[in-house]
Amino acid sequence: MQQPIQIMVCGEREIPQVLQQCAQAGREVGNVISVRSNPNETRTALRAFQTTFAAIPADYLSHANPQRLLLLCTDTESERHAKAPSDRMVQTAISFAQYHWTTNQDQTLLVHCALGMSRSAATALAITTAFRQAHDATFTPEACADWLAQARPQATPNRMIVALTDDMLGLSGDLIRAVERQPRLKANYRKTQVPRGVFNLAQRLLR
Repeated sequence: MQQPIQIMVCGEREIPQVLQQCAQAGREVGNVISVRSNPNETRTALRAFQTTFAAIPADYLSHANPQRLLLLCTDTESERHAKAPSDRMVQTAISFAQYHWTTNQDQTLLVHCALGMSRSAATALAITTAFRQAHDATFTPEACADWLAQARPQATPNRMIVALTDDMLGLSGDLIRAVERQPRLKANYRKTQVPRGVFNLAQRLLR
């Protein structure tokens, strides 16, 4: 299955290196999604990119060349947290990726958070799953989970974002199960001892 949109996932400290690598490969970064808990984070490395905040409506084609989407979200898997991931956040990321695809499809979409392991990995998975579902007749959630494991081998995708994506795309738990069963991702969860509490939410979505 061919990846319909070129995505790179990284952590904060990797950004300068990734920008350079993409430029050298002829796939320079055209747009950026920053998933952070504080709007003042990540200013230096991405100062050349014009920032659009998630509070702005998701029809990015109506705005003047936004280059960086800032999503405010802490790395939590508790529904009660004030900055917990939301379905609106996931939809906004997918809409921004569609904007990127429409205007810069020959360039790379960079998705990052603090470490490039949880929030940004899950956000990139959401985008990839949405695009493959829409554009690839051979789409399977398992292939999307395999893509993430290859693209970001150390990923432990935020389970709440995974569950929200699954529900939004009408996958009836298939994406959740694909992530849980993907060998590398499964091993990463075990190694980092990521709690499973968020799958209380996932189980409710499956009912």
